Amino acid sequence: MNILKDKRGVFAILILGGLYFIAIFADFISPYHYAHEERLFSYAPPTRLHFVDEDGNFHIVPFVYAYKWKLDEYKRRIYYEDKSQIYKLKLFAPGDEYKFLGLFKTDIHLFGVDEPA
Repeated sequence: MNILKDKRGVFAILILGGLYFIAIFADFISPYHYAHEERLFSYAPPTRLHFVDEDGNFHIVPFVYAYKWKLDEYKRRIYYEDKSQIYKLKLFAPGDEYKFLGLFKTDIHLFGVDEPA
């Protein structure tokens, strides 16, 4: 049986090919180096992408709000979005330095935002 004649086989090859592509170009695709972390925000929820700001204005380019935290009455951190400033998502943004395919150093990532977001 030829795997390319079966639709499930072609689908499986496409999925595996996509996963290999992501693994090979992981440093470029990810916005930060794997060891980069903000310890104060280690338990913060994932950042949400927004297209509409709090005034109801639509933005073509997606953006994020910075996270801040405060302590509740039980001394637990409560994370919230600081909506005073937006950080637009940028394509081919500078970020943490890495070696592209192990060949040369670069700091360009597929997407990113300005600090401190």
